[in-house]
Amino acid sequence: MNHVDSLAKELKEGVQWKKSFGQERELTFKYLTPNYHDSAYYDNDQYYTNLSQFTVQQREITQSILDEIADLTGLKFRLVGSNEESNLTFGNYNSTTSSIAGYAFYPNAYESSAIWINTHFLSNFKKIVTHEIGHALGLKHTEDLANPNSVMSYDDNIDELQAADILALRQLYEHDSDPIAEERIQRRLQEKEQIRIREQQAQELRQAKEIEQRQQTIERSRQEFMREQQAREQAWRQQQEREVQQMQQIERKQKEELQKRQELAQKQEQERIHRRRQEEERIRELDKEREEEDARMEREHHEESLRRQKQQQQIEQEYAEELTRRQKQDEQRRLQEVEQVEKEQLSETGQIQRENESVLAVKITNDHAFYKLICEKASHYDYSVKQFNLLYFNISEVMIKKPFTIKEINDYCQQNNIPLFSSDELLSLVPKKERPNNEYTANRGGAPQHDYLSGSVDINACYIEKNAVPQESQQDYIIDADVYYKFIYKKLCNSEYTYSQYNILYERISEELIHTRFSIDEVMAKYAECGITPPHTRRN
Repeated sequence: MNHVDSLAKELKEGVQWKKSFGQERELTFKYLTPNYHDSAYYDNDQYYTNLSQFTVQQREITQSILDEIADLTGLKFRLVGSNEESNLTFGNYNSTTSSIAGYAFYPNAYESSAIWINTHFLSNFKKIVTHEIGHALGLKHTEDLANPNSVMSYDDNIDELQAADILALRQLYEHDSDPIAEERIQRRLQEKEQIRIREQQAQELRQAKEIEQRQQTIERSRQEFMREQQAREQAWRQQQEREVQQMQQIERKQKEELQKRQELAQKQEQERIHRRRQEEERIRELDKEREEEDARMEREHHEESLRRQKQQQQIEQEYAEELTRRQKQDEQRRLQEVEQVEKEQLSETGQIQRENESVLAVKITNDHAFYKLICEKASHYDYSVKQFNLLYFNISEVMIKKPFTIKEINDYCQQNNIPLFSSDELLSLVPKKERPNNEYTANRGGAPQHDYLSGSVDINACYIEKNAVPQESQQDYIIDADVYYKFIYKKLCNSEYTYSQYNILYERISEELIHTRFSIDEVMAKYAECGITPPHTRRN
């Protein structure tokens, strides 16, 4: 359960659809129709002109997913017309050159969240549309993109909401406790139980009817077999009777001929007996040859069947051995990658701690400037009276006689449950000549980062230095992936970037920063490759 809780926290993006106070949370949705989006849709520098609406089967699957989410969270989904405003909009596009199976936007109070599905990947439609609905409701990707415990991963074998996804949605929307929602949930559960009982009864009736039909079919087959057997026996008796009659007629003729021609009777009789014996012998030989041919064909058919069965078993055995070998190779490769990532993380953590030691050791002596800082932060962070008094009496007043280091101030805040200061905030109280060379080092040692979603920021807030003393080139400054993501998201919120530019920077820089450490010069070069104006940079 702890694993599910932690994964649910990891999935929450922090944005959600709001609701009016005292009302049940209701989200509207609609489907793309021919009179909707008659122009091309722009994404990643591409125009998608081949848009289409959901098929009946796609709508049924989408409706079942929304019903399941409504049952689990208390949300209510209502279908509206194509000309009405909605929270969610579903549509298809076709792109055989793109590897993206679909995409959606996070909840937005001012715009509808469009959910687009690439028809080139319809064979896995349920997985894709469930994944994109999760984005539209406020869920993000798992850190491990192959995590099998969430539909928000890229594991194609997971096409339904998992425990962590359900828990994250419940936490985002608080499992709406409105009485109307609770009654609707109970009513839906009762309706689903009644439907399940009716389906079970119908299934039992179908099974009983199938059993009865199979019995009738067996009885009819048995009766037909008996009739055919009787018909064959009757035909055989009739044939015997006809042969007897023929023999009797031959004998009568022979007797008549013997009476008419006594001289030739004996000779003719002998010739007829001889011819009859030859014919019988020939018939027996033909019957024997036919039986031998039938036996030979049966043996050949049996040998061919055994050969094919043996060949099939050999193919299945070779396939199983190849599958086992590939699985072992994939497991070994995955373990090696995990071990390499852990080594890199440990190495990076040790380097960051060493770089921050010089900043944390700086001493603060200006008690008046510190007092002004805590007054400003009291209004910004909403300090309680108790927290403000602790900082004033135990830090600001004592600072007149005893200076404090940045580490000592933040350790005191952490012990007394007070929001921590960033290194830049405390370094601003120190004269420039007394500051360490890495003044603009991002504080990753425990103090909170700047709020990159409000106020003005620049690219310098995204790097940490390689060395204590900066060199001439900006190659000595390395970009931090987490802070850089907040940096470009802030630019998007301030309308400095379009959604297309944001997506380009996110895919080509932010995602690569997780595995590759870029310097400022390298990031500037990638901005030029993407055709986007680089942000402002500064150096001391």
